Amino acid sequence: MTLLSPTVVSDDTRLGLRHVLPNTLPTNLDSADAPDRYTVDAVFTRRASRDEIALITGGVVRDALRAAGYPEVGIEIVDRRLRILNTSIPELQSGLASLLADQIADISDMTIDLRNDQAAAALRAADEQRVHAAAVVELAASVSFATSRP
Repeated sequence: MTLLSPTVVSDDTRLGLRHVLPNTLPTNLDSADAPDRYTVDAVFTRRASRDEIALITGGVVRDALRAAGYPEVGIEIVDRRLRILNTSIPELQSGLASLLADQIADISDMTIDLRNDQAAAALRAADEQRVHAAAVVELAASVSFATSRP
């Protein structure tokens, strides 16, 4: 099963997180009425691919969150945002942000490597096909329909 399209991707297209979207935070943040936990939206460096979305929202990141002591934190992707559910700014500052950044970088690197491998394989297959086609043309050209009569 092929998940990824065969296009070469350079390292500068790595998916990452830029910053928190402040206008999506609770308006009563940093006050006596502030909630303990809320959703924090972080902006991606670019739009995540379908394959990256599947891996990020799949079990690997969820397992990493649990293993690191964040079992109540959830994530979802909406447009160019990673929605970090049931968390807080202090929790992100104390290590959760780095954990998420590392997980996303690992997934991005994996998908880039896989795409590059698939692109290289597609180029090799195309080259083999061209060589084969040239051999068939040469074989066909070796047939002579010259008359055998003087």
